[in-house]
Amino acid sequence: MLRKYKIGFNRLSRGFSEGFTLSETSSGTLVTKPESNTHALFLKALDKGTQEIGQPEVNWGRLTFNVNADEDAAYAVIILASDDNEFIYKGGVLKINDFLRAPDISIANKKQFLSEKNASVFMNSNDVLLYEQNGRYLWICLEVYGGNIEFSNFSVYAPGDTFFNTFPEVYKNNGEFFRRYISVFSSLYNDLQEKIDNIDKLLAVDTAPAEVLPVYAEWLGLELDGDFLSEEQLRTLLKIAFPLIKMKGTRKAIERIVELFCKEDYYITEQRLAKETMDFGSKSAFENLYGGDSFCFTVLINGQADEKFHAGLLFLINQFKPVRTQARIVFLEDSGALDAGCYLDINAAVHKVSGGHLDNRAFLNGKISLK
Repeated sequence: MLRKYKIGFNRLSRGFSEGFTLSETSSGTLVTKPESNTHALFLKALDKGTQEIGQPEVNWGRLTFNVNADEDAAYAVIILASDDNEFIYKGGVLKINDFLRAPDISIANKKQFLSEKNASVFMNSNDVLLYEQNGRYLWICLEVYGGNIEFSNFSVYAPGDTFFNTFPEVYKNNGEFFRRYISVFSSLYNDLQEKIDNIDKLLAVDTAPAEVLPVYAEWLGLELDGDFLSEEQLRTLLKIAFPLIKMKGTRKAIERIVELFCKEDYYITEQRLAKETMDFGSKSAFENLYGGDSFCFTVLINGQADEKFHAGLLFLINQFKPVRTQARIVFLEDSGALDAGCYLDINAAVHKVSGGHLDNRAFLNGKISLK
């Protein structure tokens, strides 16, 4: 049975590191600090446990991780496996975990210890075969020699040679080359099997890659061409897409769409209702705000105009509005202005305080003062 050990944030944070920053995500991402001259990582050992009686020994197989590095960057992966997790140090017994993670022991001494224990060193490789190392405990160390590097998604497989163990003994005794050759197919098979096992994450809205979200929207009959929706908004829309589609063509569907993407206060009014309740002196002013016929409705948003947001929201509303209707979006700016044909009626006032000035023909009489 193939075992997989995920090395995420918790295990990375419990190791000793110098010259790295660690992101607080579940998988964990290590990034080199440019200002640091030393970049090293020593992790706590992985423990595969004791072998059960009558069961074949499970050897360490493969270490994989993601790397994003500059062209001039170089790094080494140091691997040590052993059945013992203690050794004699300065006349006493010390656990190897404590030795490698001790901040007061120099990195040079730790590297010398690993070298004396015949640790394997791999240069600039993010897919490492661990067949040369045998033992219950596995220590993983990293050292960066130059450039900026980002490490993430560490995984260890045991065993890594799924296909090799199916061959007769006569093939297994033909040297290390055959085993490494077969391990290529084992690695391809294991990677494919892992993708199959995690297929549910590709179909879940919360965990699916961002690039497939528009495809899921298309399956539901939604057109989301363009980049007017952020990834978070797109995921939110897909979560409520099914009940929203059932409300298609209703006022409630329009309200749900606006609530989803508009943080400001809003009001939805229909032209026929506004015409019955409001008395506009100017027909053109009424039509500019509420539309020219009774099939129009307007979304009034209390906020600043945003062309991209306006286009995206209108594009969504048009997919859920009733047939034959025409949607309009009007932004109510923070301030207003009066043109040449407007005046203030008795008891009317402009409450917003703003700056003013007097032109060349203005003057102050005895009844006006500046405060």
